[in-house]
Amino acid sequence: MFAVCILGTGQSKVSEEESSADNNAITVVEKALQILSLVGHVIKKSTRAGGQVLQNHLLIGAWVLITGLQTQLSASSVLAAEKGKDEKGKSPSKAREGSSRINLLKV
Repeated sequence: MFAVCILGTGQSKVSEEESSADNNAITVVEKALQILSLVGHVIKKSTRAGGQVLQNHLLIGAWVLITGLQTQLSASSVLAAEKGKDEKGKSPSKAREGSSRINLLKV
């Protein structure tokens, strides 16, 4: 009975930490999007900045978001590969090799 209680509390601590990390990640992304939007508004209302400045700002922001998304997708695919079965006769790096890159145009 005591061992079950300890095991149960350990799993809940891990899930609380994971949910806290997820909430923090969501907050960071939301704040980053708010800042991107605010700076875009300032550039749009500016009389000195031309349209190309706003366009460059939006394209750089999109590039940063897509790069971050691709990093997260490839990290989650590596984690999923590690949780799966291990192939005998192959090193761990060779087993993950096929799933480390994701083409976002095909997703």
